[in-house]
Amino acid sequence: MLEKKVESLAIEFLEHGADLAIGIPGTGPVLDFLSYYVKHGGTFWLCRHEASAPIIAGTIGKRENKPIISLCANGTARTNLLSGITHCWFEKLPVIALWDCYEYSAPKHQRLQRLPEHDFSPFYNMLLSGFCEQEEGIGKLLVQASLKPDYGPVALNLRMSKNPLHEFQDRKISNCDTVVDFKVDRKYERPIIIFGSAVTRGGQAEEVIRTFSEIPIPKLTTIGAKGLFSEKDEYNLRVFTGVGGVNTPEKRILKQADLIIGINLRHSDVISVKPFGKYTILFDTELYDEADGFESKQYIIHSFENIREKISEISDPKWTSEECQSLMREAEEAILQEENQSGILLHFASKELFGKTTVVVDDGIFQKQSEYFWLTEHYTQYVATGVGRNMGSALPAAIGLALRYPQENIVCLTGDGGLPMFLGELSMLMERPHGNLLIIHFADFSLATMKIRRLDNIDPLVRIPTSYCEIVKGFGIKAKTTDSIGVAIEQIINWNKSSGDLFLEFKLNKEVYADTFFMIR
Repeated sequence: MLEKKVESLAIEFLEHGADLAIGIPGTGPVLDFLSYYVKHGGTFWLCRHEASAPIIAGTIGKRENKPIISLCANGTARTNLLSGITHCWFEKLPVIALWDCYEYSAPKHQRLQRLPEHDFSPFYNMLLSGFCEQEEGIGKLLVQASLKPDYGPVALNLRMSKNPLHEFQDRKISNCDTVVDFKVDRKYERPIIIFGSAVTRGGQAEEVIRTFSEIPIPKLTTIGAKGLFSEKDEYNLRVFTGVGGVNTPEKRILKQADLIIGINLRHSDVISVKPFGKYTILFDTELYDEADGFESKQYIIHSFENIREKISEISDPKWTSEECQSLMREAEEAILQEENQSGILLHFASKELFGKTTVVVDDGIFQKQSEYFWLTEHYTQYVATGVGRNMGSALPAAIGLALRYPQENIVCLTGDGGLPMFLGELSMLMERPHGNLLIIHFADFSLATMKIRRLDNIDPLVRIPTSYCEIVKGFGIKAKTTDSIGVAIEQIINWNKSSGDLFLEFKLNKEVYADTFFMIR
C-alpha cells in the first residue's frame, strides 16, 4: 500500500510542475519515492547538507511560483533540515519537505531515532502525519498549501497513517473590495508608496510594474521586493526596512512625505514594525489583518488598477524626478565615504553588472549596504534574507540558481560567518553544468556585526583568522584576494566577460568596517 501511494505522489507532483527534488535520501520510503520520481521524469540533485535542500528549493520555487521538493532521511537528518526550513518559513518560500518516518506499528524500542510527534509543526503551513488509505490528491493538496494563503513550507511523513488528512483551510478572503469608509479631506502633494514583498509572489509582479511604473510618486519596496521597479528609475528610492538611519534614502524621503501609501505592506516585510508618524493608508489585495502595527487606514482592493485610481483620488503629487535624484545623491555622499569599502565596492560593482546578473546576499553589514546601494534592474535579480537574516543561506541559494539557470551569471555576497556554513555544496555545483558563479567574500576575519557592541574585549571573542582561498581552489574554483577596490572591480569585470567561476576575497579594514553599520542604522 505505501509503495503504491509513494509512486502516485511522485507522479502527482510532476503533474503539478514540481519537477525538481533536492536532498539526501535515506534507505526507506524516501528512496522509493526518489526512484519513482526520476523514473517518471523528475530531476534530483544530491546536496551535501540537509539544510541546504530547502534553501535551494525555496529560492527556485519563489522565482518560478511553484514548490520544489526537499527530502531527507529520519532522525537527525530531520533536525539538520530544520534550519533550512525556518529560512523558508521566515522568507515565505514554497517548499515541499518529505522524509522517512517510523510506521506506527514499529515497536518503541526499535524507533531509536524517533522524534516527538509535534516536532517542527510551527514552521509549516501544513504538516501531515502520513498517507490515509482512502485519501487521494495529497500531492495537489501540498502544492496548494505551499502557495496560499501564505507562501511557505509544507511537509509529509512518508508512512501510512490512520489520521485523516487535514483539510486545506484558506482564510476565506472576501472577493469583495472593502472601501466603505474611503474618504480623505484633501489631496496630498507629497505622497510616497511602499510596496511589500507579496506583490512579487503569485505571478502578479508584472501587473504591478505596468500599473505603477509611470506614476510620478517616489517608490520604495521592502527587501523582498527590491528591484520591483528598475533602480535606475528616477522615482525609485530603493528599500524600506523600518530601521533605516538618518542618512538612508528611506529616512530622508519619509521626513518629506505628507502621506504614506502601502501596497501589500505587511508586518513580515520589515525588521521593525511601528507607526510612520504621518497619515497612512494601506491597500492590500488579499489580507486585512497583517498590518495593524503600522496604525493606518486599511482597505482591501483586489485590482491594482483600482488601487491606482484610489491613489489618484487622494493625491496630487508635486514631486519632481530631480528632487528624488538629489535625495539619492545626498544619501550616497553621506554613506559611501572613503572608509566604507564594502558599500563603495557594492555600488560600483552593481553598476558594472547592472541587468546582467542575479545577486544573492548573506547576512552581514555588507548585506545592509547592498539593500540600498546594489543597483537592481529586476526583482528576480536580488535575493536576500530579508526579515529572518538567516546567516549561511546565500551560498546554497546561489549554487541552486547557477545550476537551475546555467545561462545566467550569479553573484554571491557572503562574509566570514556565513561562508563556511555550507561550503561543501560547492562539490554539488562542480558536478553539473552551471552558470558562472562569482563569490565575493567580505573578509575582515571576524564576526563584524557583533563588533558594533564596541566591547573592550570583543576582538578575541569574534576573531576568525581564516582565508578560504586555498579551500575553494580544492573544488576547482579560481581564487583571488585583494584589499583594493580598483583591483576588485577589475576582477569582477573580467569575470563577467569570461566564462568560469571566481572566488574573490575582499579584505576589509577591520578597524573601521564594523563602524560602517552606523552609517545606515
